[in-house]
Amino acid sequence: MAMNEQKELFARAIAISGGRISNREAAIEAGYSEKTASATGSRLRKDPEVIALIEKLSTPMANSASQQGDDLAKAAVKVADTVPALQADSFYGEVIVQTGLQVVIGDKNYSLLDPRDLLTLAGMGIVTLTQSQIKSLQTVLPYKYGKVGETGKKEAQQAAAEEILQTDTFAPLRSPSIGRLQ
Repeated sequence: MAMNEQKELFARAIAISGGRISNREAAIEAGYSEKTASATGSRLRKDPEVIALIEKLSTPMANSASQQGDDLAKAAVKVADTVPALQADSFYGEVIVQTGLQVVIGDKNYSLLDPRDLLTLAGMGIVTLTQSQIKSLQTVLPYKYGKVGETGKKEAQQAAAEEILQTDTFAPLRSPSIGRLQ
């Protein structure tokens, strides 16, 4: 049997309760019918995929979302710590201010966690990066920001402009097409 949303909800109900609720109650929470909940709960409890998911969700790390969030925040700070301090105090007359993981130059904000912003800051000479850091940031860019599709950027803009012209009430009238006369 393939894993579906109801099976996952059943496994989550069992895992969150720590096994304190019955299979029937967990099946009802998962959205199964009350009439067949007892049999369904018993069947799902024997399903190997559900058993594996319950074990996975019962681990201490899975139950503690706040702990996972703290770990992610610490990892983000570690990443930001690898970026050296700012090399300049001003850029073309604009004051550079660093607040945590943000760098503000004039009215523009740059994040030290965003690969595009970090490469931009390196290009402006505000932050110095090693060649390996630059290469890894360039590798990550297509995954964070999608690649340009089959049509180029200019063709996409032209197509969008033509679409707007067709739906605009003040669009110029098209010349009449002469079809076959019958």
